[in-house]
Amino acid sequence: MKSDALAYIWFLYTADVDCETVRICEKLLQKDELERIYKLRQCNDRKNSILGHALARLCIHDSIGIKGSQWKFFCKPTNQPYAMTDHGEKIQLSFSHCARWVAVAISANSLIGIDLETADQKQNISLFRETLTSEEIVQISNSHEENKYSTFVRIWTMKEAYSKALGLGLSIGFHNLNIQLKPKPIITFPYRGCGQIWSYHQNEISAGVWLAIAIGHATPKRPRLVMREIEHTAILKRLM
Repeated sequence: MKSDALAYIWFLYTADVDCETVRICEKLLQKDELERIYKLRQCNDRKNSILGHALARLCIHDSIGIKGSQWKFFCKPTNQPYAMTDHGEKIQLSFSHCARWVAVAISANSLIGIDLETADQKQNISLFRETLTSEEIVQISNSHEENKYSTFVRIWTMKEAYSKALGLGLSIGFHNLNIQLKPKPIITFPYRGCGQIWSYHQNEISAGVWLAIAIGHATPKRPRLVMREIEHTAILKRLM
């Protein structure tokens, strides 16, 4: 990687990506990757997953300087994705997608997890009450009416990103994690026993679309984030 102190996050608006581009991206993926993707029920989820895995290869090529085709993609029993070369280079990966966006994160020496959600497809917050702490409920209640659901989405995505970085998913018990959004996102009751120092980031990459990032690192120095939005027209040009 150009610097081990860097973490790269690329994201792509997928609504305008045509079927031909998806088919070309599909050819880049390994058989076991495709098998996992084909298990997804929704067609749009399969499309976004294919684009996300192709985007990861472009991100790896740009950030590390080794072609994506030289990396093999794996998934730990904890569902944490990673990639390795035949020479032993290894990077951590994280993927996320929502209705019209996909994001990928890579890091050489840090645990990393990302989550992407849109606040324009509102659901009943009360259905998720058991996943929230009393402090989080107060944060949502104190938000302006038009911002209540966005506040919930910001809390939820931070929990998702953190649990994905640890490879624990929902088994971590979201009610055990307390997210404080201001002045900047932080988990005040982190999971014990992971032996990492954590930094948290959150960006509204488009109106109502929130991207949360959790990075676990072994030293006090925080990895620097390099974020980049990729135009859908650039995907095909880069792959051809």
